[in-house]
Amino acid sequence: MSVTIDEAIERVEQLYHVLTGTRPPASNGQRVAFPPEVDPIVHVHEQLGGMLDRVHAVISSGRAWTPRALMYRDGEDIVFAVDVPGVRREELQIRVAPESVTVVGRRVGPPRPTLASDAPVGPFTRSFPLLARISPEHVSARLDDGVLAIRIHPSPRTQPSQITITS
Repeated sequence: MSVTIDEAIERVEQLYHVLTGTRPPASNGQRVAFPPEVDPIVHVHEQLGGMLDRVHAVISSGRAWTPRALMYRDGEDIVFAVDVPGVRREELQIRVAPESVTVVGRRVGPPRPTLASDAPVGPFTRSFPLLARISPEHVSARLDDGVLAIRIHPSPRTQPSQITITS
């Protein structure tokens, strides 16, 4: 497959956009000439290959993953049980929005090179949408034996009240 330099540049710009979410910066107009003994197409392919190898190394070393979870009722409470074995409490955050709860964390890999593993390491995010609005004071969490239990306590129901209509 023969690729022109313009096509290669377009692919690099697309990759940049995918990785950063923004368009690449505009060129300053400066160009560097290739030495006559270097085939520009081969050079661009080599440079792209090296860049993709580095991108792959970065992505695979800190790849995001999604922990498994289940939701159940415990009396009046709703509980989300999130499997996070090997994740320390200091590596976890729970964010409460009016209609969702989000767990953000990171499993740190072993300090030595791993010979084999199918356990994900790196950052993760898991969000749980709720059917009703909640506030942080109605949420509690406990990490026990690798399971993060997020408990949503129902808000006290208010009694119906009469609203006075004025004119």
